[in-house]
Amino acid sequence: MFAPLPRDENGDGIYYMPSSFYGLDGSPVLIMNAPNPEGEALLASCLRFKAIDPVVISIDEQQLRNTYLWNDDMIEMSKECQEIADEHFLIGTANNVSSSLSSVYDTLSRSIVRGGREPSTWAQLRENNREAFEYYIEELNAIIDEFAETLD
Repeated sequence: MFAPLPRDENGDGIYYMPSSFYGLDGSPVLIMNAPNPEGEALLASCLRFKAIDPVVISIDEQQLRNTYLWNDDMIEMSKECQEIADEHFLIGTANNVSSSLSSVYDTLSRSIVRGGREPSTWAQLRENNREAFEYYIEELNAIIDEFAETLD
């Protein structure tokens, strides 16, 4: 039913991935100065009702079956994927971090999803971005530690 994620033999055994079918963190994203913010708000409302209203859930399942020709296995896998995502929620964005870290993250993220102009393996992408990523993570951790000291 599930295809396993690639694993790094030398890794720590912990793997993270965005946990939702809608956007990186499960929420619609409203873009600044978007020409139709009401449309995005309407989409957010629809997604909310699609998750909580039994009638809407039933209509959604009917559409998956009749329009997209999903079978029982596909419906069950979709439900199981959403349950796993809900149980292990992770926001996979680089918002509110330095522009340098965000840039490295975006480059890595885009390369993973789209392959870029020059396709690379996960190992190549990781190695090519490791030094910069670790540098900015250490910088961010230092800022967090400094802030934490002000709370004591």
